[in-house]
Amino acid sequence: MSWATKGEGGVLSESRNLLQYLHGIAGHSSCLDTLFLLVLLTLWSFTPSMAQADFDNGLLAFQKGDYRTAMKEFHASAGEEDPRAMLFLGMMYHGGTGLPQNYETAANWYRKAADLGKPGAQHSLGILYTQGDGVPRDSSEALFWYQKAASQGYADSQYNLRVAFDSGDGVPQDAKRAVHWFGLAAERGNPEAAFNLGLMAAKGESVPEDRVEAFKWASIAAANAVKESGLSRYSGPAFGRTTAEIERVSRMADTLKAQLAKRMSKAEIEKAKRLADDQLHTAANKDAVLLYLEGDYVGAYVKEILVAEKGDPGAQAMIGMMYEEGKGVGRYFPEALRWYRRAAEQGNTAAQTALADMYSQGKGVKRDYREAVHWYKEAAHKGDSNAQAALGEKYYHGQGVPQDYKESARWYRSAAEQGHVAAQYNLGADYANGQGVPRDYVEACVFR
Repeated sequence: MSWATKGEGGVLSESRNLLQYLHGIAGHSSCLDTLFLLVLLTLWSFTPSMAQADFDNGLLAFQKGDYRTAMKEFHASAGEEDPRAMLFLGMMYHGGTGLPQNYETAANWYRKAADLGKPGAQHSLGILYTQGDGVPRDSSEALFWYQKAASQGYADSQYNLRVAFDSGDGVPQDAKRAVHWFGLAAERGNPEAAFNLGLMAAKGESVPEDRVEAFKWASIAAANAVKESGLSRYSGPAFGRTTAEIERVSRMADTLKAQLAKRMSKAEIEKAKRLADDQLHTAANKDAVLLYLEGDYVGAYVKEILVAEKGDPGAQAMIGMMYEEGKGVGRYFPEALRWYRRAAEQGNTAAQTALADMYSQGKGVKRDYREAVHWYKEAAHKGDSNAQAALGEKYYHGQGVPQDYKESARWYRSAAEQGHVAAQYNLGADYANGQGVPRDYVEACVFR
């Protein structure tokens, strides 16, 4: 008997590992919910290999300033219906990056990507309609695309909806809906929204006066402005803000922080900084996972590595997975092992299982079944079905532990009861063969 370990399971296994990362620990959702999410993640993970290679090559060329090659590779990827490549083509025509500026062509590429559900393209198409560049100026059409992007969590579109509902531009004025979008935009990382929320908390306007909250949001605004400033240097006007505008928000946020600090105790400042860091980490993790699911592995790595280096175990587990799979960064098993270990030692269940897999398969380290069993047990005792199934396998074959069919069946059952398909099959085989459990063909049929 054998079950597909993470390294042997391809996309399905990779998706299961990412599902673990998202949940923190396996087994918290119902079998049906878990199966639905697993299938969804599996489908999202299927990007045509040709399009993926073309896009990766184009992104690398773009980052190096080789826009001729980038254009060629993005066109090839766009021909395979890759919305990421379409967005980049739109950005290049919008900003005149490496070719003459052409708003109409930019709009065409944005629309193609927007129709495929790419939120960045939906937002950028909204910008063109707001400004009347390459398309007729049309507030209603702009709002249509902003709402499309905002519903997917796109912060800049959420902020633009806040402005529209606050001013009544293109929609009936609605203060309640304006505040709704305002809060979402701030939480998702829009620097203007975060700064304004901090200002409101400092003055007690529309929200209770709270210096800690004000300092927190000002800190978030400043941090996100730095990130957005770097982004705008290569995205150009695609996302609707200039570098100068973003840097202005950064200066205002720093000024607000300085003013607040004069009236705050050291403990209050430390608390505000801690709250800001937590908020930034949460937002970065969400963004990284979404980028990963979209196939933008480089973007996911760039966001997640910053969080991982600050000690977040979930981010460390994801970085380990990216090094193991060679996604967003060169495949390098020793580095994957290092990141998995950092996360595993902090109790991250997915990382413990992944680290055990590395030792079991001898990836980046000498094969060591005893060490593998140690980490499988750490995860299995916390309910991880993959680790439980792996322990069943180790006890069945006597790898790292004395051979024990009864103990093998016990762990297979733990995993099987959580819906682990391979464990169900193996437990069914145990019942059919009478290994570790009494022979029972009815039970064998139930599990197989």
